[in-house]
Amino acid sequence: MTGATRYAPAASVNWRPSPLAVTLTVLASATLIGAVLLRRVEFLAFAAPLLGALLSAGRPSGHVEVSSDRDEEHCFASESVDFAVSVTAAGCVVERVSVTGADVDVVDTVVTWTSGGTVVRCQVRAPSWGRFAPTVTIALRAASGLRTATVVRHPVRLRVYPHPEPMRTAPRTTDLPDRIGAHIGRRLGAGVEFAGIRPYVPGNQLRMVNWHASARRGRLHVTERLAERSATVVALIDAWALRSPGGCPPPVRQACSLAVAGATQLARAALRRGDQAGVIALGGPLCWVRPDIGRRQFYRIADAVLDTIPAEGDTASRTGHSDLLPRGILPPSALVVAFTPLLDSRIATTLNDVRLRGHAVAVVDVLRDLPTRGETDPLVGAMWRWERTTMYRNFGLLGIPVVAWPHDSTVDEALAPLALRPLTVRRPSP
Repeated sequence: MTGATRYAPAASVNWRPSPLAVTLTVLASATLIGAVLLRRVEFLAFAAPLLGALLSAGRPSGHVEVSSDRDEEHCFASESVDFAVSVTAAGCVVERVSVTGADVDVVDTVVTWTSGGTVVRCQVRAPSWGRFAPTVTIALRAASGLRTATVVRHPVRLRVYPHPEPMRTAPRTTDLPDRIGAHIGRRLGAGVEFAGIRPYVPGNQLRMVNWHASARRGRLHVTERLAERSATVVALIDAWALRSPGGCPPPVRQACSLAVAGATQLARAALRRGDQAGVIALGGPLCWVRPDIGRRQFYRIADAVLDTIPAEGDTASRTGHSDLLPRGILPPSALVVAFTPLLDSRIATTLNDVRLRGHAVAVVDVLRDLPTRGETDPLVGAMWRWERTTMYRNFGLLGIPVVAWPHDSTVDEALAPLALRPLTVRRPSP
């Protein structure tokens, strides 16, 4: 990706007097006051050069250009990334350049001063996933050091992907699409899983003949096997709670962060098995990535989930869509795994509608703590846990299993109960 130049015009540079200009102003003022009070004309000879220097400074017309070699950098969490920033000043002098970051760690910074400008090579590390923009602070000096300015720019954006952990188990459905894959389906076909033995009919391949059964029964019999098919897995991320007008407490933001991490790991596990994987993000403008296969699909999903969690303070600024997903957004017989804190009633309506369309649905509860900002009464906590249990039961009555993602456990362990048996797909009524 080619880097775009970030340009700061002269009007955006806020020039101010430097410490040298302040010192000269104090000396010139003191000299003039002394000349008036003591009636010493010779003091004016000392103040004249100082006043001349201050009056000649005026307002600088200098400007600065900040450009980067790449507009955007991509990496995984806890990985380091290098980028270079070029600073070119006209009508002023670059005195100092520094790189800082509130949510990223600056590992190393090398500043090179050349005749064509200043080049800053920086290495940063993001401890967690998200979207970040390191801050480049440039100190400028003009008018022989009598004017200074500080320019703050964000020339490089970092997109840090969640680092998915390997998964050993993953849920699947009973009704798999008619695509070759690694899952054992219910239909007969070419595979390795034994399904039964039946009499030979003309047209069967010779390699299907079971010679031991044929010898015992006196006529040819063939072995039937179950076909191996691939699945379609769609991870649904519920971020509605982040945009509530009352603000988002830390437990809710942590839950939505878990939802993004779980969706990314599930998608990567499905893609590594050869299944199709996609993602749907709720909470703002509807965002979805259609199910597909391949390594590139993982990065499409990772880019989509990065835009799911809004920045701090962005709550109700963007309106969401309706409770129901558009028709045709999900392929037939898809498995939808929803990662949700179960705090918004719209998620139940959405998932029930998906189930009625003929898709298998499962829910992963990512809310681990009581969604409050401080200490609460034990009775409130008990009532909250009872309400969550009732919610689990209501989802179960609809045919939607719910599993919790407790502390000190991985998403693989949380999804293990769903992987014990295939999830049933409800056929839509005509």
